[in-house]
Amino acid sequence: MDKKLKGIKAVQTLSRLNRTCAGKTDTFVLDFINSTEDIQNAFQPFYQEMMLETEVNADLVYKVKDELRGYNIYSDNDVIALAAICFDANETKGTDAQMGKIAAVLNPIVSRYNSMEEDKRYNFRRNLR
Repeated sequence: MDKKLKGIKAVQTLSRLNRTCAGKTDTFVLDFINSTEDIQNAFQPFYQEMMLETEVNADLVYKVKDELRGYNIYSDNDVIALAAICFDANETKGTDAQMGKIAAVLNPIVSRYNSMEEDKRYNFRRNLR
């Protein structure tokens, strides 16, 4: 880095380094300007300490997945289609073409969601969170 980074700009700039792409195996940052404390302070608002009182139940993840699938809003094919677009190494990320492909997958899902009764939409959102 050769410029001063503060706040959200520091978070956005450095978080881009976490993006994956074909052939990328490591990331190295050489910062000539910012102190460790400055960068830590920029990221601090986005971190919260969380203490778990009980062991995490991994089965709960699958239970919630099954509950969400029970709404019939999206299918395995939708997930596979979306993943294929998002993880395609030949796809230029964030382009209008990629966003169009993503929208083509998501629009029917949104339509199915919007056609549900309000209470079912509420329960779906609650489970999703």
